Amino acid sequence: MTNKKQKSLKAFTLAEIIVVLGIASFIILAMMAIIRPSDKELKHQYYKAYHLLATATYNLYMDGLNRTDPTTKIATGTQFCEDLLFYMNTSTPSSDRCKGTRVSILGNSFTEAGIQYVASNGMIFYFSPDINDPDLGLLRIVWIDINGQRGPNTAEWTKRRPADIVAFAVVDYGEVIPLGYPRIDERYMVARVYVPSTGDEDSTYGDGSLTGLYSFYNAQQLAYGGKVFQYDTFSYQGSTEFGSGALSIKKSDLDTSKKFDMIEQCKDPNNPDASEFSICTVEIQE
Repeated sequence: MTNKKQKSLKAFTLAEIIVVLGIASFIILAMMAIIRPSDKELKHQYYKAYHLLATATYNLYMDGLNRTDPTTKIATGTQFCEDLLFYMNTSTPSSDRCKGTRVSILGNSFTEAGIQYVASNGMIFYFSPDINDPDLGLLRIVWIDINGQRGPNTAEWTKRRPADIVAFAVVDYGEVIPLGYPRIDERYMVARVYVPSTGDEDSTYGDGSLTGLYSFYNAQQLAYGGKVFQYDTFSYQGSTEFGSGALSIKKSDLDTSKKFDMIEQCKDPNNPDASEFSICTVEIQE
């Protein structure tokens, strides 16, 4: 009989397979962290962006008020961008600040050419052309990439992948309004309704109190009944100028499982038509 030599087959050992799977899992988790910020980080970064812009615009308005007269309004266009930099730290060279092209109000394209400046915390600022709103007047639209160069670097929102480029509107007197999907997505922010004291001992809310936590949008419904009041910018519901872009919230994305009507205590008892006036306000919670 002829002895046949057995061929030895080479294969991975169990230990090697475990090591490979471990490395692959680590890479996948790292990529997920890069392209999708955690809910906790998203809320922290969003509030930081809102607070940064709100503080700068408030100081900008107050500085102008102190130097001129009570009718002062903050600047528009490129001058507004340049004025903001007095109250923000930036890593962008002075020769490149506020030189970017204006991005579309649809929020569908953010390129390097559109960058106005990068804040010292890494957040990237873009601007859209100013728009006129019938309720609040001129709106200066500011987009902020809240996690800088990290992905996904988009303003397009989905339930699985919230956008990391968010927008705010700045009105003539320096107040800042959240826009787009962060209004309905509690992963970005939550808000309460402040209900002033009505003097009614049987009232659900007494002596000036805050409601529970809601999405910004639902808090707006509770405080203002879906109406826009010029005296309170947080009642702002959005503009038809936004078209069908990233700032336009689809009805299918709204939470219709519960009904949010104006709180009875928010209606001014001294107003003949109480439904046309609200004594409540909305407060964003950190």
